[in-house]
Amino acid sequence: MNRAKRVIILDDENLAATSNADILCEAGYDVVGVALEAEAALAQARASPPDLAVLDINLKAERDGIDAALALREICNPAILFVSGQLDASTRTRVAALPWAGFLLKPFWPESLIRAARDALARHAALNRNGQ
Repeated sequence: MNRAKRVIILDDENLAATSNADILCEAGYDVVGVALEAEAALAQARASPPDLAVLDINLKAERDGIDAALALREICNPAILFVSGQLDASTRTRVAALPWAGFLLKPFWPESLIRAARDALARHAALNRNGQ
């Protein structure tokens, strides 16, 4: 029997973070951590490595979601799904440099988050099979 995919969520808006956690739990994912800042997400990943990290990009802290994604890849190499309501030119360039990461523009429907999570996990598995 396959275990549920483990997920960490990073979003500095508590309502968005808990809403995303609820959506993914209802879809059968095991949400092992919800963090409001990057350092907390990294600590959670060390304690309970996720299969998928759902990361807001723009955080009200020193590190943003892209910085967190790069650190998470070093810690436990999960699939990455960025979610953001803002995508300026600089952020677009930074995200485009990370072909292994998925992206979902806020606001989104629950089904879109579930589909994007599934796609991020599939992309990650394919890249790992190909040694990337």
